[in-house]
Amino acid sequence: MIDDILLFIKVVDAGSILAAEKILNIPKSTISRKMQALEEEFGDALFNRSTHKIGLTMLGHNIYAQFKDYEARLSEMLASVSSNNKQVRGRLNVLL
Repeated sequence: MIDDILLFIKVVDAGSILAAEKILNIPKSTISRKMQALEEEFGDALFNRSTHKIGLTMLGHNIYAQFKDYEARLSEMLASVSSNNKQVRGRLNVLL
């Protein structure tokens, strides 16, 4: 569910599911399915959908406001971990 909420944040930031598809390289059908599952989980719509843009319902607005900071902090933590862990990685094949 947390992954779906983070995806929801990305969709809102992108402005549409189609824009999120292009930014995240995730098929539109997958994003739509995950957003519908999230709406089912919360029991209400998150978006006021139109043909070109999305608007947020009150629930969507509340979830966005609650989790946007969480998403930013998570990104900071991941960046910190990756900058502290600059080891050489990969696979080494040796043939004799």
